[in-house]
Amino acid sequence: MPDPTIDSVDPARRTWRRTELIAGAWLTGNRSPRTRATYSTSIRSWFGWCQQDDVKPPDGVRSHIEVWQPELERTGYAPRTIAVRLTALTSFYRCCENGELIVRSPMIRVRRPRVERRSPRTALTRGLQPG
Repeated sequence: MPDPTIDSVDPARRTWRRTELIAGAWLTGNRSPRTRATYSTSIRSWFGWCQQDDVKPPDGVRSHIEVWQPELERTGYAPRTIAVRLTALTSFYRCCENGELIVRSPMIRVRRPRVERRSPRTALTRGLQPG
């Protein structure tokens, strides 16, 4: 049965609404509250960029993401934060593929910034820890 809250609006809004529903289901499917919060911030950032540039997220292509990524850099985001945002988008678009909203993820072959594998925070070795 069609959803009247989706079908009663114009096609562009319908696409946005369906995308938001899939994003909500995708976020809910993440068990970790910390991951949900991080991914929620990431997807809101991407959706904001899409609205600003008149791109519906399901219509996003690799070149859109490759334009968004340097904008994040210019805004001052650290490479690790950008990498996390791209990881969130990869997961989101995988969910969109599974939900048949898109045929192929635009995240395929998107280059991520290089990040250190180790945390930038200094850790004490076991022998140097207080106590």
